[in-house]
Amino acid sequence: MSGYYSLLAECGICSRMFGSNPERVPCFPCDHSKPPGLLNRLSPNGTKSPVCPECFADVNALRVKNHLPPHVAHPNAWDAAETL
Repeated sequence: MSGYYSLLAECGICSRMFGSNPERVPCFPCDHSKPPGLLNRLSPNGTKSPVCPECFADVNALRVKNHLPPHVAHPNAWDAAETL
């Protein structure tokens, strides 16, 4: 039997719910004690949390602005995963 599964998760940065492939979705360290927002929640000492595609793009824009290379996500990170 085969099928698909998707992780419904809360974005660690903006708190929106989104679907993703749990094996490939990017995760960033986030401090959930702070209000939602890119500059509020990203923290090197935070808990690794999955991020939605919109926040992932925002993180990369901030990295480019700071002359850092952008993160690269798996092409299927936000798609359902196939099971066998």
